[in-house]
Amino acid sequence: MKAVTLRGSGDPTLSVSGGGYSLRSLARQAYARGLREVGEVRLDETLDTASFASLIVGVPLTGLRLEGWRDEPPPGAAQAHARLGAALTAELRRAGVQVASDTPGRAAPFTPYLPPTPPAGAGEKPAEPEVFVPVARRPEQGVAVVRSESPQAVLARTLRPSDNLLAESLLATLAHPPGGNGTLRGALARERAFLRQIGVDLSGLKLADGSGLSRDSRLSPRALGTLLTVMHDLPYPTPAAQAAALRAAQPARLLPAALYRSRGNAFIEALPQAGTGENVPAHDGRGGTLALRMRGLNLDVRAKTGTLPGVSALAGYVTGRSGRTLAFAVLMNGPEDTPILTLRAVQDRVVQAMAQAH
Repeated sequence: MKAVTLRGSGDPTLSVSGGGYSLRSLARQAYARGLREVGEVRLDETLDTASFASLIVGVPLTGLRLEGWRDEPPPGAAQAHARLGAALTAELRRAGVQVASDTPGRAAPFTPYLPPTPPAGAGEKPAEPEVFVPVARRPEQGVAVVRSESPQAVLARTLRPSDNLLAESLLATLAHPPGGNGTLRGALARERAFLRQIGVDLSGLKLADGSGLSRDSRLSPRALGTLLTVMHDLPYPTPAAQAAALRAAQPARLLPAALYRSRGNAFIEALPQAGTGENVPAHDGRGGTLALRMRGLNLDVRAKTGTLPGVSALAGYVTGRSGRTLAFAVLMNGPEDTPILTLRAVQDRVVQAMAQAH
């Protein structure tokens, strides 16, 4: 009896039954396309979970994850495998597909079949590849697919409330093949490669995690300033900004400065906005972790906070008095008993002084 394999990219927003990006949607698609009987459910585990164990998040970072694990995380990788397999099995049965085994299996690594090309004779062109694919080497047949929402929405849910678990989960997606090798070290290497590609000075920079909770991480204001400049200058329009520019037949709306003024840069609009005044414990409003800071100063500040005992950082953008966009990065380290509110007050004054001076 055939098996059904669930493969993914480690996207942490996959749900069991909520909306289109869910196991339920996959199961319904599979049934609609003729799947009626399954021997077992197999799960693609492409991550070396043990390599991510040093991260301070309390949830195993497995190759396939469910959004619902935030409130009730599995204690380890084996339990995560069992719970995900049980959830997919239940959804397949709910859709009308018979599943013989209640125990999920592990999928073999996906290796697309590349037919051999017969060698060319002397003076001849290379022969065409063999078109027949042996049964044992035939690739898997896709029966259902779902896609996650816009990355901008996920970034906003990560950056505004400073969600450390989502930050580590997004880092883990960089470990997935074909670009990654399944390990934390490989994911961090891809991150460094991107920073090097955009011109960030990596001198003294050390990446240890995705959230910044590790005290082994080392960043510099210069490195953050370069990153912020690039993310401002590259055209990352939100879907709404792109649609508006197309409707108006005005491509100039998609230039960096125009995107910033119209709040249409996807990365910048995912950042917390200072002074919005939302007083919500989850920090999940537009202001995020900056909602109650710099209120009443009439400043347009969109930036990311960073906090550990004795450590406070603020990096992002402020609109200067001239109307120009200014990128800034303030990193403060001190004894662990240093009052965080004191450090934040200094940062706020620095940003205000920048805006007034420029």
